[in-house]
Order: sequence, then structure tokens, then C-alpha cells
Amino acid sequence: MTSSFTRTRKRIRPTEKSGPAEIGHFNPAITSDGKFVAWHSANIFPQIHTYQSGLFNSATITEDNIHEGPPYKSGGPFRTLELVPCMPYDGIHAVGTYVDSAGTMRYVGGFGPPTSNDWRDSSGLFDLNIALVTNSPRHASMDGLGDKGYARAKPRLEQASAFVFAREGGEIPRMLRTTSKGFHDAWRALLGGGIFTRKSIEDEIRSGRVIKLMKPKKLADQFLNQQFGWKPFLSDLRRFDNVINNSAKMISDIKSRNGLWTRKRVSLGDENTVQLLASGNGVSLSPGAALGAQYFSSPPHWELYETFESHAYAVGKFYYYNPAFDDVDPGSNLALWNSAMQGVILAGARPSPSNIYKSIPWSWAIDWMTNLGLHVDYYSDMLVDSVACQYLYVMKTAVRKRKYIQYLPFHKGAIQLEFERIITSKQRQEGVGPYGFSLTWDQLTPRQLAIAGALGISRK
Repeated sequence: MTSSFTRTRKRIRPTEKSGPAEIGHFNPAITSDGKFVAWHSANIFPQIHTYQSGLFNSATITEDNIHEGPPYKSGGPFRTLELVPCMPYDGIHAVGTYVDSAGTMRYVGGFGPPTSNDWRDSSGLFDLNIALVTNSPRHASMDGLGDKGYARAKPRLEQASAFVFAREGGEIPRMLRTTSKGFHDAWRALLGGGIFTRKSIEDEIRSGRVIKLMKPKKLADQFLNQQFGWKPFLSDLRRFDNVINNSAKMISDIKSRNGLWTRKRVSLGDENTVQLLASGNGVSLSPGAALGAQYFSSPPHWELYETFESHAYAVGKFYYYNPAFDDVDPGSNLALWNSAMQGVILAGARPSPSNIYKSIPWSWAIDWMTNLGLHVDYYSDMLVDSVACQYLYVMKTAVRKRKYIQYLPFHKGAIQLEFERIITSKQRQEGVGPYGFSLTWDQLTPRQLAIAGALGISRK
């Protein structure tokens, strides 16, 4: 797996505020005879918040390789890390006037953003100084994604369950034909040994030559009631019809791509987790404990959550060629099969066992399934070396967020302050050769090297 970088670029976006700043102040009430008169005009007990600019700068770190261009036609390993330590950050939040329950003191001002200690980040995960170090550990893990991407993106016959069924179910049409013949013989015996259609039976009844013969509908109903395997047989026949047509469609699709380059994009999985990292009572934001319990209808508290979301996927361009599937042809008899099935099963007509047995091309179905099974086995055996990729990339985007929430249930109405720290990681890794991430060029067999050379794929 290629992971070397020849260039590192860093960009820092400083915050506008830095150092200490007054965010509010307290005023006591002026009273006369125990009654409120006015608020004291002097701004006493000033509240100071220190903006830690060095810890709250945003930064982007990008590592990649220099390519020839413009135009830039080649990719390669790439990763970028964006750090937004706190947002919103600048400014004073929830500015207002907050009076205690006794009406003797008020706080005029707002609240400062969380400091580094508020985030409970002992690992330095969101620390700018650590984030600026090359090969930062903040990138989400890509372990195993290369092999997983190659396995999922390359053309695989096993993805088609109908093909697996076809490989293992070559005897099914023979069994269906045998069962069909058994019902056909039973039907003939029920009719007295003759071979009748519905119209011929009705003609016999009208002519009076078969006085004791039951009417066709009653005859069919009796047959269905007595022959308990008839309805399951029809159900098996419908399922086999789906196998025939689905297999023919997939073979047609394989033939259309056989010998051509095919681009594939596949998902490698998503992650989404949320956890509560810490919580506690009190006012953690500035002005902190200066706002005592007398300002709140219930104890204020704070919570710190961490959310992790990621999405990984693979993109590749594959070539496969197998002459076996150039020779596979669903054949013109497929139309005859479909016509027979539509007439006796799919169109909703009441079929007779003799109609089914005589109308369906059983011999063609047996030969077709047998040949298909042989091709499936051969194709599965050859597929490993018959597939090569011109390129294969695995990509992963991961977003880690920490959300700090301060709940302040003031007497005149509760407020809630929210702040986020965000790390966004984007990565791209490139396969090392025409057979994915595990096999390097030095590990290829002579056959694999020959296939890669024939496709015009060369070592970079």
C-alpha cells in the first residue's frame, strides 16, 4: 500500500480575538425601605474571559505528491486534515440581563467560549501544535481497506446467486421433466387413457359420446385435489423459469463487458457513533461560579459529547477476458421456452399436465443448464488471473466532533449554549499493482505479468 508523501502544506487561520476581555459585570440593586428603587450605575465585579488564541486557531494540513501538469491527469496517495478547534469562538455569547431570585443582584453580559480544559482533551486530540506535526495520528485508520476494496470492486461471479444455483442445480430440469411426465401420465389415466385438450373434451361432451366424463373444470379441480404435488410442482417450475431468464440476462451482461475495461465504485462501510464523554453540575463557562445558585430555578449543568462519522469507498478500473463466455449463447430456444411458460403458467390460464409436458422444451433446458454449469466452473477457476486493474483507490472521509453543551435554567427562562470542535480527515490510498493492494509487482506470477503487459499496464 503506497503511503509516502513528497509534499506537506499547512495553512493556519488565526482567530480574531486574543487575550483577556470583559464579558460582563454585576450590579447590585438600590433599595429604600426594603423596596427596589434602581440598579446601581457602577459596573462592579467585572467578569473577565481570556481568549486562548493559540489553542483556537483553525488549521489545514495536506500531504500529497507533486504531479506533472497542468493538466493533472494522475492521482496518488493523498490526505488532508482540517482542524476547527471551537465554533462558534469569537464574541460573547447569549448577552443579556440575568437577575437573581431575590431581585437584589443582576448580571449584565454574556458567556465566553469553552477553554481547553473544558473539552477534557488530555490526549491532545484537538491541540493545534500536535495537529501540525507531519504524520499526525488524527487520521482515521485505513487498515485493511485496500484488500477489502479490491475484493469488493473486482468482477466476481459469486455476486450472482443465480450462477451459483446454476452451477449446483444442473439436475433440476431433469427432475422437473420427470415430475412433469408423471403428472402427464396420471392426467391421461384420469381421462381414460386418451389425450385430450379442454376443447376436445367439451366437444366429446356436446356430442354425447362421453356421457359419463366429468366437465373439464371439475376434472381439473379433482386432479388438483387428488394430486397433492401438482401445485408445488408449478411453484418449482416458476422458480426455475426465473433462474433461466436471470442467468440469460447475466450472461448477456458478462458478454457485453468481456474484454472491455469496466469502472467500479463500491462502498466499504460507514461508521456512526455517539458517546457522552463527561458531564457535571455548575456553570463551566465564564463567568463560572460567580453566577450562584440564586440565579437558577434548578441546578445548571453541562455535557460533553463526541460523535464519529466515517464513509469509505473504493474506485477502480478493471479488465477481464474469458473466451468461455464468448461461446455462451442463451440461444433462440430461450424465446420458445418463454413462449411456452407464458402460455401455460404466466398468462394465468388453467394449464393441464399434458400441456405443460408437451409445450416446454425440456431437452433444451437440460442442455442449457449443463453447459452453463460447466462455464461457471471454468470461469470461476480462471477469474483470479483473468482480472487486472489499471488503477484502484480507496478513500475515506472521517469527521470527529466534540460538542460542549451548557444548560442554564434562569428564573426568567432557560438557555442552552452549544460549541463544537471538529476534525475532518480525508484520505486516498493507491493500489500497488494490477492485482490490488496485497500483491506488489515483485510478487506477481509470470502469467499475471503477461496479462498486465498485454493490457498495457506497466510498473510506475
